[in-house]
Amino acid sequence: MTTEQLWQEYAFLTREMIKFVTKRDFSLVNTLLEQREKLQEMISAAGDKAYRGSPAGQALLTSIMAQEQQIAAALQMLRNKMQQQQTVSGAYDAFRTSTAGSRLNNIRA
Repeated sequence: MTTEQLWQEYAFLTREMIKFVTKRDFSLVNTLLEQREKLQEMISAAGDKAYRGSPAGQALLTSIMAQEQQIAAALQMLRNKMQQQQTVSGAYDAFRTSTAGSRLNNIRA
């Protein structure tokens, strides 16, 4: 594979990661991350910086960086949702064990 092909494959995997992050398929996201890591090693081993410095390479890198920002934003949004759900769940747990609730439950018994 040429360096350009490696970078194209890397970009493809990045696009796929966006799809599966939004679907919350984190097992597949992890697999894609592992595949990208292998490609990074191959790109580094190739040592060919000509494509990366070319206008086409620069455009592809800019696109990859934008997609990685999308992934980070989607993960942050999911993290915020999970924290909010945990907070709401904790509030209900606290409500269930409140003194007023306990007294009412004891009266019914």
